[in-house]
Amino acid sequence: MTFDDNYAPHAAVTVESILRNTSIKPDFAIMYFEEKLTQATREILLLHFENRVNSIKFYPVGDQIKNYLSQVDIPDYLSHDTFLRLFSANILKDDDVILYLDVDIIVYGDIECLMNSADLNYVINAVAEHYPSPRIKELESKAFKTEKERISLNQEVVLMNRKKLIDMLPDTPYFNGGVMIINLKKWREEQILDRCLQFFSTHKVLPCADQDVLNGIFNGNFGKLPLCWNIHPYIKTLNEYTCRYTKEELKEAVEYPKIIHFTDYKAWNYLYENKFEKELYWKYRAATPWPQRKEQGKNLKNIFFVNLYRPMRKLIKSLLGEKILRKINQIK
Repeated sequence: MTFDDNYAPHAAVTVESILRNTSIKPDFAIMYFEEKLTQATREILLLHFENRVNSIKFYPVGDQIKNYLSQVDIPDYLSHDTFLRLFSANILKDDDVILYLDVDIIVYGDIECLMNSADLNYVINAVAEHYPSPRIKELESKAFKTEKERISLNQEVVLMNRKKLIDMLPDTPYFNGGVMIINLKKWREEQILDRCLQFFSTHKVLPCADQDVLNGIFNGNFGKLPLCWNIHPYIKTLNEYTCRYTKEELKEAVEYPKIIHFTDYKAWNYLYENKFEKELYWKYRAATPWPQRKEQGKNLKNIFFVNLYRPMRKLIKSLLGEKILRKINQIK
């Protein structure tokens, strides 16, 4: 895991959710920038969790890594902290296999089962989020598309363009880097870090930063974890036309997720729409050193949006139908 003081409360939720749903005592390794994750925060986390885990170890980043990352341009919505996972093999020198997790997730399944599902013949095991289906043409030709189908097609355009930026073929599977089982031994043997740094130097436009780098390097050659181990908003827009997952696989994974990943709006944001996931986040948050419920973005404008606009839109949609609602939305 990698995070700073600002994300420590959310990281604590991730840790709490792991511990609530596994029978083992995990080892946690946290890589951090010293000036961003203070000693006070580290002590709070250690004191709170140390009796429930096998170990929690903190690994500060050296000047060489910091100097390199300071020269890397990234989009405003990303943090340099996420790049530390690229240096895991150098920082965690005594480890051969790790489970890397983003800290905007809730683990709702047993991580021991997740680890057992990995194929360690690959450097990385992850969930293929973009796994295009040949049936996409069928959806494009449909005269009337549902709102979900239109969203799917729009997402396809975005992801196809992203693949072009990193020299990937359109039908190659692309994984989400928020949940990865990494074979550090093979990573070192195949000199993946050097290949990542080279990729950065030759590809200047990387919307998803190091996730794009890793996908560009591995180009679909990764172990594929079951879909349920990384459910996020994009996954919920998929259908049997836009991906190689079956309708049954999609339904089961979305209804019974093992990991819930907040890649868009976060569960601690007032505008987050899924009530079950939001309340699940706050349930785990209540058991951390930061139990106070203070939702980001809770202001008069958003209160009106959530309590009046959203319900009214749903009512109109149910009464008039999606096609009429779309025409109303198009009126200027």
